[in-house]
Amino acid sequence: MNLGAHWQILLTPWRRNRDSSRWSWAGLAALLVLGMAPTLLALRFESIAVAWGFAVATTTFALALLWLIQLSSVQRQNHPNAARLVPGHVQQLRESVVAVYAVVALAVAALLGARFGHPLAWGLAVGCSMLLVAVILRQPWLWGVWWIVPMTAKYWTQTPLWQALRTLALTLYDTQPLALAGAGLLLLPWLASRFVQDGGASHAARFKRNEQRRRASQLTRMGQTNVRDQGRVAQFFAEAFLFIYRRWTRYLLATARPTARSVMARAELALGANVHWATHLGSLLLFVGFAAVMWVIARYSYGLTNLNVMYSQGGIGMAIGITFAALLPVLSARSAYYSTRREQALLMLLPGMPRGAALNQRLARRQMLHFLVAWAMLAAGLRLSLDDGVAARVVFGYLMCWLPAGLLLWRDWSCLPAPTPVNAMLPLFGLMLAGSAMGSATLWLQWSPDSLFAVMGLGTLGLGAWRWHRLAGYPQAFPVGRRT
Repeated sequence: MNLGAHWQILLTPWRRNRDSSRWSWAGLAALLVLGMAPTLLALRFESIAVAWGFAVATTTFALALLWLIQLSSVQRQNHPNAARLVPGHVQQLRESVVAVYAVVALAVAALLGARFGHPLAWGLAVGCSMLLVAVILRQPWLWGVWWIVPMTAKYWTQTPLWQALRTLALTLYDTQPLALAGAGLLLLPWLASRFVQDGGASHAARFKRNEQRRRASQLTRMGQTNVRDQGRVAQFFAEAFLFIYRRWTRYLLATARPTARSVMARAELALGANVHWATHLGSLLLFVGFAAVMWVIARYSYGLTNLNVMYSQGGIGMAIGITFAALLPVLSARSAYYSTRREQALLMLLPGMPRGAALNQRLARRQMLHFLVAWAMLAAGLRLSLDDGVAARVVFGYLMCWLPAGLLLWRDWSCLPAPTPVNAMLPLFGLMLAGSAMGSATLWLQWSPDSLFAVMGLGTLGLGAWRWHRLAGYPQAFPVGRRT
């Protein structure tokens, strides 16, 4: 066995993108520090048992992340041509996958078994979960339907088939633990090795689709979109998102006038659908429809009639999702503007197009109006549906603390650098850390939602007045990035 070849395979994901490797390692270090912080705090102020629980959870998450990273790397290395033409390529990839699978599964099973007991049960559960991740990674469309399984668990767990399988599994676990452990040690790693394919037409087609999805995902992280590479489901939702945008485009072209207002409205179209208010309105309507469906399922399947019960159970996840929706104009403007530089140069030739400080101020007004409307709609919906409970205040406070983020749109666009995955994600991480810190401070100070709104509103107005005054001294915004 050539251990050197396996070592090179396992090191591949850490050697990709050498230009951003420093930021990758810095992000992992920050994640480790944040993950261990609750353990140290619990050890200092609570008890050893609580600290041990936090340590197990953090280590389990890190090992699961390691499995996902290595699995994604092996998937990229499993090229159909190399599988057929390079001797030993498939075998070495499979051996590497099995090695990582065994180490992660046994380590997680040992940690969870030591903390909660029943290591064999945890080992089998972890092993099956890791196989499920591998299957979904090969067939990404399963990510979209997997949520149906836990949502309908109340019904399928009561079927005779499930009850019979559950009884059989418990009987085997109680009477034949060694046979069950041996079967798991032999069967599960072999199934994991089947993740690596050995060439052929189906392998080539799946590899091509995965590469297209990976390229589209990278463009999305940079604020750009290539819907054709994201599959039929993504194309369907894109059509739904653009329903209002396309009708607004036809209306503006039919009523075009050589006035500053009409020209700026048409100029927004040329900046791309990703940053246009009509596209975000369409996505917001779809989100409201999806939320209504989830409420119906929660109401009639699980008997949840109080929205605050759902907020208390999933408050952090809801806060992150709602914040992303409100901050979509901020997060997508940077790369969308840079990718339409040539269109912006042509826009400056339109009759009636503002120039200089006038262009900066008109663009700033439209950007801020877009952001404030999206933010206010989400904030108002939350304020009307929440009471004064702790979980509800955390969800609302997290969103309120992001109000000043809209001022990031008022910047000197003429010196915008070229977008990369690193500089596209750094503002997001910074805003998330700032929002989390401010939200925690708000909870510690025990401010009410109305008091928080007043404080953040006044602070944003003062900061906005200063930023508006600086806009007059900035160079003309279009074309962006010409001074870099």
